[in-house]
Amino acid sequence: MYIPRHFRQNQQEELINFVNQVGFGILVQSTDAVPFATHIPVYFTSPSEILQIRTHMALHNPHAMTIKNGGKALLIVQGEHAYISPSAYESIDVPTWDYRIVHCEVEYQLSNEEEAKTDLFDLVRYFEKENQAPVKPESFPESMMQDYLKFVFPFRLNILKMEGAWKLSQNRTAQEKENIRTQLRQIENPIWKFIE
Repeated sequence: MYIPRHFRQNQQEELINFVNQVGFGILVQSTDAVPFATHIPVYFTSPSEILQIRTHMALHNPHAMTIKNGGKALLIVQGEHAYISPSAYESIDVPTWDYRIVHCEVEYQLSNEEEAKTDLFDLVRYFEKENQAPVKPESFPESMMQDYLKFVFPFRLNILKMEGAWKLSQNRTAQEKENIRTQLRQIENPIWKFIE
């Protein structure tokens, strides 16, 4: 991914937190010279020597067959983004787009049956933690889980390279940034919170 130096986000902890916060990405792989993409839930496991994301997709997704054969892919995690109007600038200039995004070069790791169940339960726990009445995956009937697991293809993504771009009007003046924040608040676009 092309990232101008002043927009590059290099802090690994920031990138991990961002991926976990967004929780959803696009897995892209070339098959027979044609890119194939699948939208998947994503979250990092606890810190370890290997940076790893747990995820899954429908078993009947054709993408699952290519994953079974191993290989590498690109994971794209897109966060908040917004059109930036030049009306916020102090002098005439062109409009632009602000955004936060992470690209990960990944390698597939297949999950065994026990890992699959653990990963799915952990995923539910992770995304339920903000819920006022969180669902506990242990409450799911075992028969229901067994039926569910027949139609899900869980796997893990080992991170080979991770890079982020935080394009947040860093190249604008303090007054222009304030103007941009005001405009974005008016249209209720949450990216304004990240423009400093």
